[in-house]
Amino acid sequence: MDRKSILSSRRRVPAGVRAHLLKKFNHRCAVCGVSDDAFPLELAHIDFYSGGGESLEESYTILCPKCHRSFDRQPREIEFQSFLAELLELHPS
Repeated sequence: MDRKSILSSRRRVPAGVRAHLLKKFNHRCAVCGVSDDAFPLELAHIDFYSGGGESLEESYTILCPKCHRSFDRQPREIEFQSFLAELLELHPS
């Protein structure tokens, strides 16, 4: 199996995940609460594939486009903590 096939099969969202999450979050963005009547809500991957995230229902949430962009752009708390730990190791004073 070539790399492209492996990646495409690994990134396939399990059937029904989006519908289940929409119902779970009452058709509202998990962050700001905007309704999917106002904006089409998006399935957002919580753990990036590059960081070992998998295609499991627990790996996703429902976000509006604005929160999804912000979520993908901001430094994640764990990444920030790792950065600070490394910085403190390099510069203890």
